[in-house]
Amino acid sequence: MFSLIREVYAQADAAFAEARHGEVRRQEMAEIAAKCLEQFQQHSGIGIVLTIAPTWKEQAFSPMVKVQLKHILQEALANVQRHAAATRVAVSLAVEDKYTHICIEDDGCGFCLSRVLLQFLRPSFPRHGLPTMRDRARAVGGTFRIESSSGHGTRIVVRVPLSGSR
Repeated sequence: MFSLIREVYAQADAAFAEARHGEVRRQEMAEIAAKCLEQFQQHSGIGIVLTIAPTWKEQAFSPMVKVQLKHILQEALANVQRHAAATRVAVSLAVEDKYTHICIEDDGCGFCLSRVLLQFLRPSFPRHGLPTMRDRARAVGGTFRIESSSGHGTRIVVRVPLSGSR
């Protein structure tokens, strides 16, 4: 239990430090996403597509929102590389109904969502990956949704209210 608490505090401290001093502070969200995808493709060899919808206008995201969205994207891409056996990942950025939407979708093997979600509720479930992505989205007032089924890839949608972007 104490190791989990220490891990949560360490992650929070790292996120605050990155928001205060990191290059994320000076970059636009689309630039951050493009850089994450470029690094992912170089390391994994998996094809990438970045779509920036016409509705996307670079928001005045707070540094903390940018840090959390960056880490969600990095974790989702790491999961694709580790588990999905995907050949392609598509990431889209859009604004709809006063929300920023970031969608990460792969063409990999997918998984049985109900089985993973049951494990997700257990105290012994590792506190990284899906739970951490959900917690990061919630930390900035957003939502985290995952869609997947065996043999049909995985889709993650993160929504953050524009009012929380400032």
